[in-house]
Amino acid sequence: MKKRMIAASLSLALAASMLTACGSDDDTLEVSSAETETSESGDSGIPQEAYDDVVAYLTDSAVSAEDVVYTVNGVDITAAEYFYWITYEAYSYSYTYYYSYYSYPDLTAELDGTTMADYVLEDAYYYATLNAAVYSKALEAGVTLSDEYQESYDSYIPDSITSLGEDLWDEAVAAGTVDEDEYDEDEKAAWIEEQGTEEMNLSLLYYGTTREGLEEMYLRNYYYQQYENILFGEGGEYEITDEDVEHYIEEQEVRACRYILFGDSSSYEDLTDEEKAAYLEQAEACYAELSSLSGDELDEAISVYTADNPDGNTTGELVYDSSDTVLDDFETLLESLDEGGIGMTGETEDGYYVVIRDSVTADTGFSNSYTVKEECIDAAYQELIAQWVSEMEVVDTGALDDFSVTDFMVALDALRDVIDGVESDE
Repeated sequence: MKKRMIAASLSLALAASMLTACGSDDDTLEVSSAETETSESGDSGIPQEAYDDVVAYLTDSAVSAEDVVYTVNGVDITAAEYFYWITYEAYSYSYTYYYSYYSYPDLTAELDGTTMADYVLEDAYYYATLNAAVYSKALEAGVTLSDEYQESYDSYIPDSITSLGEDLWDEAVAAGTVDEDEYDEDEKAAWIEEQGTEEMNLSLLYYGTTREGLEEMYLRNYYYQQYENILFGEGGEYEITDEDVEHYIEEQEVRACRYILFGDSSSYEDLTDEEKAAYLEQAEACYAELSSLSGDELDEAISVYTADNPDGNTTGELVYDSSDTVLDDFETLLESLDEGGIGMTGETEDGYYVVIRDSVTADTGFSNSYTVKEECIDAAYQELIAQWVSEMEVVDTGALDDFSVTDFMVALDALRDVIDGVESDE
C-alpha cells in the first residue's frame, strides 16, 4: 500500500518512532522532543558547546540554532527546525539504502559530482518550506488550534519525557542498578523526570536540533492537520462528497477482496508435484463450496476457513489501488469478477487463490489503517498544497551561504560517536 508521503505524517512517524535510546545498534532514528536546559558535560565527553547550541557546534559557528535560514510567505524557518529535516531525510535515505544493500551508505561520498547528502538537503528544503507554506495559509485563513490539538501539542514534550524516563526506569530495575523498594512514588517520579529529560537532551544532540526547533515543526504540523479538517471536512470550502469518493475509487482503481490461498507464498516452488496437486484439489473443493453459497452463508463459510485454517491454507483481506503491486493472475481474476463474485486462479507462484470480490465504500480501510475517504481527502489536499508551493514566496536569508552539508554530516557522526559512548557506559 502506498505511503502517505506528506510532511505531517512524516513528522509524526519520525517523532513517534524516536522514543528509544539514541545510538541504538540498528540506527533507529529516534528524535525526541526534549527539555533543552543547558546540561553540564561533566565527564561524559560531550562538549558544553554542543549543549549550548548544537547547530553552531556542528557547523563550526557558521550557523546558529536561532538563525532564520528561509522565510516563506512571511513565516520564518529557523536553523533548528531546518536541521531537524536534514537529519530526518538523512535517516530516510540511510534506511532505504540499508534495506536495499544491507549496509549503511556514506552520505558524503561523491558520485558524478553529487553526494547523497546533497539530495538530503534538497528534500529538507522541500519539506521545511512546504510546511511553512501550509502554516502561512492557515494563519492567513484565521485558523487557530482547537482545544484538542492545543492539548496534544502542549502535552507531547512532557509525555515524551515521562515515556523515556519510564523505559529507563524499567531497564535499570531489570539490570539491578536501581532497587525500586528504595524509592517512594515521589522519588520515583523525580528519577523518571530527571533521567527522561537527560535522555531527550542527548537525543536532540544526536539529531542536531533543539527543543525550540522541534516545537516549531510540531506547531506547523498540527496546523497542517487542522487546516485539512477545516477545508475538507463537513461544511468546508472543499468538502469531499460521495461523488468525489466514487471518482477517487474509479480513478485510483481501488479494489477490495477476501482470499484463501492454497499453497505457500514463501516456498511453493520447493513443493513436490504431489503436494501441489493436493493444494489444487483443496482449492477446487473450496471454490465449489463457496460458489454455491451467498449472503450470510457465504460469510460464515469463509469465516470457517479464516478461523480454523484447514489444511494449512492462508486467508486474508486485501484492499489495494493502482499504485500497488499485485500478482498478475490475482489481479486479472479480481477484475473479471463482479462485486460479490467468487473466482479461482490458475497455479501462481504462491499456489492457488480462491478470491471473493468485495465492494469498496468510503469507509473501506487500506492496510495503512486509512479509509478510502481519508485517502481521497489526502489526495485532494496534496493537490491544493502543490498549488500553494508553486506560488509561495521564499526569501533566502543567506544564513546557509557558508554551510556545507557534507561537513555537517561528518561533524554529526563524530558527535554521535561520543553520545554512543555515553550511552554504552551507562
